[in-house]
Amino acid sequence: MSDLAPLAPPTQPPLAALRGLVNGAGGLAYHLTALRFRRTLWQPYHAQVADVLALWAPPQRALVVIGPSAGWNLPAAFLARFDTVTAIEPDPLARWLLRRRFAKVHWQFDANDYFTPHGPLPWRDNLDRLFARYPHQALLFSEFLGQLLGLYPDAVATERDGALVTTPAFDAWRGHLRAHLQARTFCTLHDRWVSHTPPLPLPAPPLPFAVDGPPPPALWPQPDAALDPLTATLTPQPPQRVLLWQRLPGRWHVMAAAWR
Repeated sequence: MSDLAPLAPPTQPPLAALRGLVNGAGGLAYHLTALRFRRTLWQPYHAQVADVLALWAPPQRALVVIGPSAGWNLPAAFLARFDTVTAIEPDPLARWLLRRRFAKVHWQFDANDYFTPHGPLPWRDNLDRLFARYPHQALLFSEFLGQLLGLYPDAVATERDGALVTTPAFDAWRGHLRAHLQARTFCTLHDRWVSHTPPLPLPAPPLPFAVDGPPPPALWPQPDAALDPLTATLTPQPPQRVLLWQRLPGRWHVMAAAWR
């Protein structure tokens, strides 16, 4: 997963603010952030991820991890459950770090972009390539799906009356993703809201993630306190867990976890 650029003030137009949410370049800046905070700010989130992955029990012995970066939030014990692990990761530094950090894992690497709306193939056809290439493996989306708005902002959303609205193409793509996931063993950890201010205590299921839009007052009483990366309907069922990740001293991410 790529590092985040400074969060734009909520007074900016929605798409301009969310363009600042994710820096698609990632790379060295994200790794330096991880090295600085993984043993401090990130530790509570690490424990929550480990709990989710302990609950997810895929029968497959082969795993595909989409967007792992260097696996900064992945527990070694989880990866050790699989005979082979394929990392779909374009960052060469991340691939090198994965080999070094998890030397006992039998790694395979894939640098293809199966999620781009650009290029010679239609958007959903790129997604079809992913599921066709890995038809039997368990799939872990490692904090990746919440990055799509930052990676491809114009394809994902438009501004209407001062609010972000998903494009018809992205709505169709999300439906196509849900259809694929309905027949697969998968787990996803992805951003649901991001804010400069910490949320109130996170709720237990059922979770308030059903629709795109601002967070409920139960999380942030201020209506403009958090930004929505438009991930409400990515999975065929509602998220089973909600996690809190303090990425930076002034940045909180409410993360959704869903699996089957």
